[in-house]
Amino acid sequence: MDEVDGARWVAPENIHLTLKFLGATSDDKLDEIAAAIEEAVSNFRKFYFSLDELGAFPSAKRARVVWVGVHHGANELIELSKAIESAIVPLGFEPESKVLKPHITLARIKNPKPIAAALPKVPTERFSGRVINVDGVTIFESHLKRTGAEYEPVRFIPLPG
Repeated sequence: MDEVDGARWVAPENIHLTLKFLGATSDDKLDEIAAAIEEAVSNFRKFYFSLDELGAFPSAKRARVVWVGVHHGANELIELSKAIESAIVPLGFEPESKVLKPHITLARIKNPKPIAAALPKVPTERFSGRVINVDGVTIFESHLKRTGAEYEPVRFIPLPG
């Protein structure tokens, strides 16, 4: 990740949209998790989502995480997330306290500041309207490094049809 003006950018190969964060999970549970997710997504069809405007957590005035939001397809992503969660909670995973806000993290900022001050040179037209096809769910293993997390795909579960 490159750091510019206190913002650490997510490396392009690590950009993803999280549907459910599993946390530390033993390798021997992978088959059980994958089977549960495969069953959960069996009624879903391939779809797409489009990107929207930039946003920030916790707020645009105190940006710590900068993200690009999802426009079309947000409801499908939320429903997919709920189905996955319902399938894996019985396996011992904690349910989320909030409904998913579909987004793709672009940068993390050390010292919170207004998003406009943090990222004055980000051309929002690079994201708005961009379409991303969803044809499956990937289970990733994250490797925490000094330079940030790196994600390794360990299982792909296709959406039918």
